[in-house]
Amino acid sequence: MDHVGLESAGPITRSLQEWRDGDSKALDRLATEVYQELDRLSRSVLSPHRRSATMQPTVLVHELFLRLPELQTTDWQSRAQFFNTAARMMRNILVDHARSRRALKRGAGEAAFDIEVSHHDRSFAIDALVVHQALEQFARDY
Repeated sequence: MDHVGLESAGPITRSLQEWRDGDSKALDRLATEVYQELDRLSRSVLSPHRRSATMQPTVLVHELFLRLPELQTTDWQSRAQFFNTAARMMRNILVDHARSRRALKRGAGEAAFDIEVSHHDRSFAIDALVVHQALEQFARDY
């Protein structure tokens, strides 16, 4: 594997590579190093939806941490790679949450998770699940 030199890597990249290589304590170090940034990211993602959101930013970050072990074998090259992956995982967590809410509603007519453009005009609300499905279709077509 072609790792970034551990000596020249930043602390996040170094922790990612050490975790990948089997250092069990590296994940704890990584959590300490990235928690604040992930919390900030989750708050910025969810802040426009404060009134309609059914998931709190802290819950989103904790759900992400529960899923991180699935990524241990990733060939981590940079902190940017990690944060891009984390952002994609957060999106998937929100989509999964929207799907489960929609399944519970069984067609009650309400969007499962609205992203509101305006706090007062619901005609501008965006359904995260519909956006996700459109992006998935776009990726398949191109």
